[in-house]
Amino acid sequence: MLAPILLVTDRVLDGRLTFRSVVRTAPFFLVALAMGLITTGAEAENRKSGEPVDWTLRPLIDSASVVHYIVKTVVPVDLVPVYSRWRETFSLPRFWISLGAIVACVVLLWRFRTRIPTLAWWGLAAFVLALGPVLGFIQFNFLQFSFVSDHFVYFAMPGILLVAGMALERIAGMAAIEDGAGKATETGQRRPAVWIVLFSVVVVFGWLTVRQNRVWTDPVSFWTYTLEHNPECSAGTFNLGNYYYERQEYSNALEYYARTAALAPDYIIYQRACARASRQLGRNEDVIAYYHRAIENHTRKNSRGIGDRMEFAGYLLSLGRADEALGEYEQVLALRPNHAAAQRGAERARARLK
Repeated sequence: MLAPILLVTDRVLDGRLTFRSVVRTAPFFLVALAMGLITTGAEAENRKSGEPVDWTLRPLIDSASVVHYIVKTVVPVDLVPVYSRWRETFSLPRFWISLGAIVACVVLLWRFRTRIPTLAWWGLAAFVLALGPVLGFIQFNFLQFSFVSDHFVYFAMPGILLVAGMALERIAGMAAIEDGAGKATETGQRRPAVWIVLFSVVVVFGWLTVRQNRVWTDPVSFWTYTLEHNPECSAGTFNLGNYYYERQEYSNALEYYARTAALAPDYIIYQRACARASRQLGRNEDVIAYYHRAIENHTRKNSRGIGDRMEFAGYLLSLGRADEALGEYEQVLALRPNHAAAQRGAERARARLK
């Protein structure tokens, strides 16, 4: 977002767009393009990224996202690390209300364009441009959880806050009047009121910040708070599972892993986590069931799943179920004939069957 913002900045400073501005910002555009391609390539390789959103819904979702960010910037309450993902349906009122609000704002801006200061235009442009990459025009991994996230708006906030500051400055100085004795103004009365408002905002926002910081104290506080506001957040249940698994509290870990697998049954990593936690608890049949689900998901997604198949085969062999283990090793060898570990595992399984 830096390159186009630099171009807009030059436009504001020079009063017009010049060839010199384009030349000066060209290196930034090239770097942005290179890094953008690397990022989108990495995201495309991540199978958890999910399916792209229908393009017919994109204007509605993007409008709702922009309105969400403006509201949360101005009224930062009920902040959630991972917001609930909006339903992808044309019937959601949030979408149409947001789109109507955006259209109305654009019409008003165009109607009063000559009265809007150039610096305010820069703030609006910086806000929109900084949000552009995270609105979902290009699919990226986080969109599987939510269409919005507070940290996506950090770079855009200075633009909208600049506009808000200019509006307050205008309010403080717009009441100037003249009388017969000279120029007497109400500005002196307005400015203390504006300062009181600003001081109150700082105090309230400071208090909200201190309160919100408690959410980030530790993983349990963070994800528990998230799940209280977004019970269907699979990232929350999964990360709590990881937290307890690392501390060898396998019963708690399995509880959260199972909730995660129920929320997103098609995700291979969640089924694998359930299998590993069940294995630590000695629940052999559950382990086998979870591995089967993970492998079924691999098959459905045309993923080889070599690692999961090898892990499952080794577990079956440890239980003495050599015939089933041999079947899994042979599946691996069918996918990758030269897999040395699978060849050795198959030999061990055959030896036990003799």
